[in-house]
Amino acid sequence: MAPTWWCLLHISCLLHVIFAKSPKPHLIFILQDDFGRYDSALYEDRPSGQSTYNMTQLACEGVTLTNHYVHWHCSPTRRSFLTGRLPLHHSEKLSEDESDDIDLRWTWISEKLHSAGYVSHWYGKGHTGYKSMKHLPAERGFNGGSVLFFAGAGSYTKMARWNGTQPLVDNQEYSTDLFGSLAVQAVKEHDPSVPMFLYLPFQAVHVPYDLPPTCSEAQCPNPIRCMIQDADRWIGSLVEALKTKGMYDNALIVYSADNGGVTDGNNYPLRGEKHTNYQGGMQVAAFVSGGLVPKAVRGTTYDGAIHVVDWYPTLAALAGVDGSDDPPVPPLPVDLSHPGRDIYQGEKSFPPVDGTNIWDMIVGRSTAAPHDSLWLSAEVLLRGRYKLL
Repeated sequence: MAPTWWCLLHISCLLHVIFAKSPKPHLIFILQDDFGRYDSALYEDRPSGQSTYNMTQLACEGVTLTNHYVHWHCSPTRRSFLTGRLPLHHSEKLSEDESDDIDLRWTWISEKLHSAGYVSHWYGKGHTGYKSMKHLPAERGFNGGSVLFFAGAGSYTKMARWNGTQPLVDNQEYSTDLFGSLAVQAVKEHDPSVPMFLYLPFQAVHVPYDLPPTCSEAQCPNPIRCMIQDADRWIGSLVEALKTKGMYDNALIVYSADNGGVTDGNNYPLRGEKHTNYQGGMQVAAFVSGGLVPKAVRGTTYDGAIHVVDWYPTLAALAGVDGSDDPPVPPLPVDLSHPGRDIYQGEKSFPPVDGTNIWDMIVGRSTAAPHDSLWLSAEVLLRGRYKLL
């Protein structure tokens, strides 16, 4: 008869195998600038699918999000993703290079993930305000690498860029190719046993419509189409790198536009464009994909009304950390009879996270509505099937 200690050890090992936690997933968030809902084939088969082959393939292998909302222009969407707060709490204005738009007391999603052991990378557009060094991604949990530009728009080759906490000198590589190649390189050099967070906010397809170096005006009668195709090429390379490193099966890829298309962008059949409160400015192309998406829901759509702020608590939950970011002193209750009362009591308090964990809803484990109502701008509130203006 085996000794008692041996039996206990055997049982302990079996329980460890049965209840062992799955490794933390790799998390990739791709944000496309000024991308029109009809500039891809995500929502129907059309010729633009030739320019968005890789992202369309990803959407077909994942869940297409039909009611994914953002703010009607750039900076508020980006700040909302990083902080989990609606623009109601950090303004609807565009960030300047030296503006102070994100409260330094708030915890960024990158800092949440850093606390869970993630190595985090940021390659792409900034435009969230950089009043101090503490506003830089490198100081806010992006410990794997961060190469970005601060401005909202400009040349795809000549805008000033930063690498971590220092200016990036003498680099005029076309931005889509620079940020795409850095993202792919980060994956290739990553230890797959360590969870990775990769934030890839492309400059494309914001004006000016600077053509990629592989294209000429003669080859590209439709410049925006060539710019989209270049970004799509890097998305394909990124997916290939994840698969080669054995990371794809445990990865979640989230794709979204930062607002609706404008100028040559196409938001059909939605009314309006960037800078407007119409659906074309706020209801954007989005999907989730990767091996983390359950097989049962691949190739489906999710129609619930969700917002970019929801990714903060969702990614935190997938990483196994608390998705809240509450102040040390709770805000006072809202009193409609005293609308001017400072519920934050000066500097004592601040707004908590507005987003909700939407993962179970997207993958079909819950039929609950993500939000009873959803603030979209100072002029727009969603409530059920109604859009209140």
